Amino acid sequence: MYGRPEHLIDTLLAKIRRAPPLKEDRLDSLLDFAISVEEICATVRGSAAEHRFDGPVLKELVDLLPWHLKIDWGRHCVARPTKTLGEFGIFMRQLKSALLHVVSPSPELAERRAARHVNVHTTSDMAPKIPKPAAPCICNGGCKMLVECWAYWELDVSQRWNHLNPP
Repeated sequence: MYGRPEHLIDTLLAKIRRAPPLKEDRLDSLLDFAISVEEICATVRGSAAEHRFDGPVLKELVDLLPWHLKIDWGRHCVARPTKTLGEFGIFMRQLKSALLHVVSPSPELAERRAARHVNVHTTSDMAPKIPKPAAPCICNGGCKMLVECWAYWELDVSQRWNHLNPP
């Protein structure tokens, strides 16, 4: 799949299609949907083919939203006249951030993760690791974490690497 973003996007879309329909009272499924949309948007953004997926993929993702979120998406579009997959990604990232404040982790998911087989690797080097300070936001704006900074994700890979690992 390396070098073929359309296959990766098709795989991510198939994962979304297999999921049960989103319901208003199931915030955890909405959170999973938002994370999947964010993965699709990151893949499209990384492939430098953003506008190729704006039409049918965007419509399919919007059609999966519950009615009240479709209205919120419409309001978002009124404020910003361009309806692109990138804009939808921003909308879903804001929704995901809000959901993370109100959705508590489900206990059955934690139990499933605990029941899995886990490989543990150890090293003979027990020297204490010095924690690296968190990288500052690129836009010098109100991003709490670098991962939320849209300007950071617009950089190419080498620029992001240099930002995180200065010479």
